[in-house]
Amino acid sequence: MNIGDRTLQWATVDDRVMGGSSRSTLRSYDDGESSFEGTLVVANGGFASVRALLPASVPRSWASSSGLMLTCASDGRSGYKVCVKADAGMDGVMYQASLPVVSTEMTTVRLPWSAFKPTFRGMPVRDAAPIRGDQVQQLGFMLSRFESASGAVMADVPAGRFQLRLGQVGSY
Repeated sequence: MNIGDRTLQWATVDDRVMGGSSRSTLRSYDDGESSFEGTLVVANGGFASVRALLPASVPRSWASSSGLMLTCASDGRSGYKVCVKADAGMDGVMYQASLPVVSTEMTTVRLPWSAFKPTFRGMPVRDAAPIRGDQVQQLGFMLSRFESASGAVMADVPAGRFQLRLGQVGSY
């Protein structure tokens, strides 16, 4: 699936919900690529994110998969995450997987479902069941200074402009 598919309705959920001032968007281009971009402000928050509901056919096609496969290119920052949710709501448990710092050239990254850690408002959820591909209803991207497994602040995630180029997403 192309992340820039114009039928996907991307919603921004930045730290402004808790008094921060980070801003982000998902921009789609005519060449099929997309870009999760914006400005991260680490005071009073420290995260920027976008997410979209997936067509119902996606979780069915991911039912027997081992994980998520993503084509992307980084600006060299750490702190990027891929996020999935098992429901259509804006609040609730979100599963986050840290995206390794990838090349500035488009690269395919594989993230096993076991890499997705359950969180609620940035803090780990200890009793949540692991996510499976057939449960995924929302897909998102985040830049955050908070570590998914512990909620600890990561000092190596600087404030400023960011851009994560995105291509295709699927399962493997």
